[in-house]
Amino acid sequence: MSAIKVEPCYIYFDCKEFDCLRRSNMSKQCWEIDDVHCQSHSQAFEDIKKQLNSKLEACKLCIYYQNNH
Repeated sequence: MSAIKVEPCYIYFDCKEFDCLRRSNMSKQCWEIDDVHCQSHSQAFEDIKKQLNSKLEACKLCIYYQNNH
């Protein structure tokens, strides 16, 4: 059984952040990399992350995360 290849977040969101750590780390997803801060989430994501005290918990609210789980 072969694994389903997941489209990277930067393609999914048509991201223009070319220095994003996700682009150079193909072995992990964005929610698995601590210093990845998707610009599409901006301040709202940062506020939720602080409130939940967890990047992963904040990522679980993301449509990209939900579509890949």
